[in-house]
Parts: sequence; structure tokens; C-alpha cells
Amino acid sequence: MVNEADLMKKAVRNGLMHWFVVLLIAVPFFSFAQSQQLHFTHLGTVNGLSELNPNSILQDSRGFIWVGTADGLNRYDGYKFRVFRNDVKDTTTIGNNYIQNIVEDRDGNLWIATVGGGLNKYDRRTNRFHRYQHDETNNNSVSSDFISKVAIDDYGKIWAATQHHGINVLDPKTGIFRHYRSDKNNPNSLSDDEIMTIYRDSHNNIWVGTVNDGLCMYDRKKAGFTSYKHSYSDKSSLSGNKVTAIFEDSEGA
Repeated sequence: MVNEADLMKKAVRNGLMHWFVVLLIAVPFFSFAQSQQLHFTHLGTVNGLSELNPNSILQDSRGFIWVGTADGLNRYDGYKFRVFRNDVKDTTTIGNNYIQNIVEDRDGNLWIATVGGGLNKYDRRTNRFHRYQHDETNNNSVSSDFISKVAIDDYGKIWAATQHHGINVLDPKTGIFRHYRSDKNNPNSLSDDEIMTIYRDSHNNIWVGTVNDGLCMYDRKKAGFTSYKHSYSDKSSLSGNKVTAIFEDSEGA
């Protein structure tokens, strides 16, 4: 027969064991929480940054941090900023000081979307910019100087999204642009000419987010676009037709 003293000892042992298990679980958690204390370093105009509202940030293949602002392109080397601005007397400077987006190609060149200055290429070897700007007399030029985003596909083509004139695709070897515009009579055209963002996924598909008319994916087989739009009658459709950002997860979705 078990007396009350034995039961009490057993209860205490079980209680201590439960607390021990809880402590074993909790200690790694608290250790993780303590190790994750974040300390921020502030970089601003006092450090040489040209403007306090970045539109785009890129770390390039050499480790430099590039910051696009409304007042120039900034390069940070870990110690100081160098600012690249437009000089109206020098056509090898950046086309406009308002920078929207920065991407890097496989050769280490930077492609910069500007507002009003067209698409710009920064050549590291010469430390100069080449401007791709709209030319009314040249149908092969970029359709607008107001560029919102840039993407580079696996073939090295530069996809430039404009604010009001669709998509422009540049072949860097020829300098010729191919234009994609919205055409209500063509179901395979862009759904909208006002472009918010553009994204290349891991399968080399190009996705386009529009201001007014949903999401588009470029289909290389039909050399046209497939559109995805919101439908009130379809709960599994896109939730809205204004697409501001596109991201691919680790599973390719």
C-alpha cells in the first residue's frame, strides 16, 4: 500500500522533471532571442548620402551598395558615399537625378531606371553612363524617358517598364528596342500601358504588374502576354488589379 509520503515524493519528482523539460526548451529560446538583438547604423546626408528617401538599393557583385534617390545615384564603399548626378554639359553623366530602380547584368554593368532621363547603363570600365532616351525620329528608341523598373532575362535582354508607354526590351548588342503596348483588339498584348513593376522568375518568365489591369506574364512561345485579372465572380482570381510588387518564393510560386 502506497502511503501519502511516497505519493508526495513522486509528485515532487514528476513536478521537477516537468520543470526541467520546460527549462530545456526555454533556454535555447531565450539564448536565440538574446543573440538576435539588432543594432542599427544610421547613414544619412551627414555621411554624404544625397537624399534621405531611397527608391532603390542594390548590393552589386563587388560588394558596393548603390542607393537610388530623387537627387542622384549613390555608391557606398563601407566608408563613404560617392554621388553621381546629371550634368547638362556632359552627356556621359546619368540622364536624370531621379532614380527609380537599379539592376546589375552578368558583366557587372548597372542598368538604372530614371524619371525623365530614360534608361541608363553605367560602365565600370570607363566610369561613365550611356543614355538610352526617347527619340521621336527613331522608332527603335525607347518609347519613354520615364522608366519605373528594369529586369534582365537569361538571354541578356534588358526589360524596361515605363510609367505610361508599356514595356521596352533592349538588345544591348544592337541597341534596338522592341516595344510591347496594350492593344484592346489583341488578347495577347499587354493589358495596360501603365506599368508598376517587372520581374524575372527562376524559369526566365517575365512578369509585369500594371497600375489598372492586373498581372501579365510574357509567353515566349506565342510571343505575347497572358493576363491575370481580378474577377468578382471568381474567388480564386487576383485580389486586385493594381499590382505594385512581384516576388517568387523558394518553391517557385
